[in-house]
Amino acid sequence: MAVADRMTGANLYVALIHSGGTANLSGDARTLEITREQETADITAGADGARSYKGTLKNYSFSLEALYIGTAGKASYGSADIGKEGTLRVGPNGTAAGNPKGEWPVIVTQNSLSIPFDDAVMASIEFQGQGAEVSNPFTATF
Repeated sequence: MAVADRMTGANLYVALIHSGGTANLSGDARTLEITREQETADITAGADGARSYKGTLKNYSFSLEALYIGTAGKASYGSADIGKEGTLRVGPNGTAAGNPKGEWPVIVTQNSLSIPFDDAVMASIEFQGQGAEVSNPFTATF
């Protein structure tokens, strides 16, 4: 793959779109982890020489870590409080046309603040997918 096509997380776009509007969570984001899982059922029978599986349900979860910046942090992360439901929109390389994107219906399941005496205050938000993904950044583009 061409070096020019490689990217960093510097242009990450993350937003939670919900009934109250859109919470842009990307300005001070440090890390976003996207976990996509395929659950399986064991369909092995007694005469089989090896285990066999069939896909059943898919599961998605997300973990965002970002700097917590005073009033702006309170506004952005307050809009992503626990229990909030909406659509998580992710652009790993920003929102320009042709860039990969992902969208999932989610619920916010956890948020926390880390407040060390000698380092940056960090916010963490956990999202749980609920329902089928709309698109994922491995295959879809803006």
